[in-house]
Amino acid sequence: MRLCTSMLFVCFTAAGLLVLAAYNWDLSRLEAEFDLRSGWNSYQMQERNFCTMTEDIANLMFDHPTLDRLRARVHVARALYSCENIGLAFWDEVDDLAAAIRLDPKYARAYLYRGCTMAHIRTSDATYRDASTKQMIEDFSTAIELDPHGSPTQLAYGYLSTEYLYQFNQPDRAIESCSLAISNLPTSEFRELRGQYWLRAKAYGKLGQREKAADDQQSVKRLDAEIEREQTGWTDRLDSLVWQSKKPTLILSILTLVWTIRRRRGTPITV
Repeated sequence: MRLCTSMLFVCFTAAGLLVLAAYNWDLSRLEAEFDLRSGWNSYQMQERNFCTMTEDIANLMFDHPTLDRLRARVHVARALYSCENIGLAFWDEVDDLAAAIRLDPKYARAYLYRGCTMAHIRTSDATYRDASTKQMIEDFSTAIELDPHGSPTQLAYGYLSTEYLYQFNQPDRAIESCSLAISNLPTSEFRELRGQYWLRAKAYGKLGQREKAADDQQSVKRLDAEIEREQTGWTDRLDSLVWQSKKPTLILSILTLVWTIRRRRGTPITV
C-alpha cells in the first residue's frame, strides 16, 4: 500500500512538473525575465504566483487527484503568467480561467480569479459592464461557497462587501457579506477582519443603526491594536534575531580588542 502511494506521489509530481514545463512556467524562465523593464515588483508578483500554483498542485495530491484537475491548475497558472497580476487580467485570461472551471468545477481559486478579471473588465470596457458585473458577483459567491474558510477567498469577501456597499448602494447586502466574512475568516487575520468590521460599520451607518455601527467601530479599534501589537512583536523578534546574529561577531571583536591592548602593554593574556 505504501509503495503504491509513493509511486502515485512520484508519478503525479512528475506529471505536474512536466505540464508546467510545457507551458514554460519554470524558475529559470522567471529569473530570466527579471530585467529593467519588468522591475522588482513584477518579479515578486511572478514569484508569488509561481509559489501559489506550486502549492495548489501539491495540495491536489491529497485531494482526489485527476489529470483534469491538474490541467485546471495549469490553465490558472498560465493565466497568472500571462497577466502577472490577476487584478489586471483581461479577455485573454478569461479563456484559461473558464477552461479551468470546466475541468474542475470545484476549484475555488479559478472562480476567484475569474471574478477579479471581470472586475477589471468592468472598469475598462463599458460595453460589457453589466454582463461582467453579474459574472463577477456569481464567481465571487461561488468561490466563497466552495471554500468559505480558505485564504484565497479572503479577497472575494473584500470585493463583495465593497461592491454591495459602494457600487450597488445596498447596505443590507453589504452587512450580510461582512457578517459572513467575519464568521468564516480565521481570527488571526486581523487586517481582513478589520476591513470587514469597518465596511459593516459604514453599512450600519447608512441604515441609521448607530449603536451597531459604534460596536463595529470598537471592533475596528481593537483590531488596530492587535495589528500594532503584531507589528511591534515582529519588530522585536527581528531586533532579537539581528542581535543574536551580531552577538558572536561583537564578542569576537571585543576579545580581539582586549588582546591587542594587552599585547601592546606587555600584559600577559589569561584565559
